[in-house]
Amino acid sequence: MSILFLLTITVSEVVFFDVGQGNSIYIATKCGVKGLVDAGEGFVNVSQLLLKRGTNKLDFVVVTHGHLDHYGGIYDVFDTIRVKYLFVPDNEYDVEVKKVAAYAKSKGVKVVYVSNRSIYEAGNSIYTEILFYRDIASLNNSSLVIKLKLEQLRMLFCSDIEKEAEEHYLRMNEIDDCDIIQVAHHGSNTSSTPALIERANPEIAVVSVGRNNKYGH
Repeated sequence: MSILFLLTITVSEVVFFDVGQGNSIYIATKCGVKGLVDAGEGFVNVSQLLLKRGTNKLDFVVVTHGHLDHYGGIYDVFDTIRVKYLFVPDNEYDVEVKKVAAYAKSKGVKVVYVSNRSIYEAGNSIYTEILFYRDIASLNNSSLVIKLKLEQLRMLFCSDIEKEAEEHYLRMNEIDDCDIIQVAHHGSNTSSTPALIERANPEIAVVSVGRNNKYGH
């Protein structure tokens, strides 16, 4: 089984790949823009899942932070898929992200370091805000957060942020009502505070998590 959850709107789609205890989200718009958020740990070959969907090039890739279950499979993606832009957190303490960025550059990918709110817009079918909260003590809290508007749907991808980052984004009024939320930190009790869930008010929640994982998520 390669797909955990599939949402299709005409010819636009968001696919949450089943990568076990990790995260990988594929985005394709009706105007032809294609992107990937994270690539799992590498046990599942995400590049082959993309090729099976007819995708051999990506307009953008986001690596949210340098934990293996989010970036591990990205090297194979760069080896197999043509990528235009890579977005990574501007975090000098995230050593693995620096390695990913260097490898991407060697493949001709343009690397964008996100140090504050960034906007990625393509045509009239996709509008993306990428948020960053600097926490030198926590790669999880320093994960990139993505607010995606695709057609009429609003989505919030929380990566691995925890209580401290959630409180920051709430203070900054950067969390909006959404239709779909990717639940933070694989459903860990360090995240998804009542205040965040009340503000986001999602209709659908997706938890990307491994069955019987050792963390109890």
